Amino acid sequence: MENAVRGFIVKHYGNYEALANELGITVATVGTWTKRRPRGILKYAPEITGDEKKGITADELIEAVNLQLTRNG
Repeated sequence: MENAVRGFIVKHYGNYEALANELGITVATVGTWTKRRPRGILKYAPEITGDEKKGITADELIEAVNLQLTRNG
């Protein structure tokens, strides 16, 4: 079963390191979002959705988190 948060990160940033560098956080933190705490990424929603060039919407980010939470049940 695909990890929705991981898929979101790879789609928009290519890998965990690129997202971590952009947000000024560690790769381990990004990994935690994909393994145990997907809601943690929402803390950075303004930074993730604020770049108009990337075209990432808040709805898309929230959908990935919700999918991850429901899959982990």
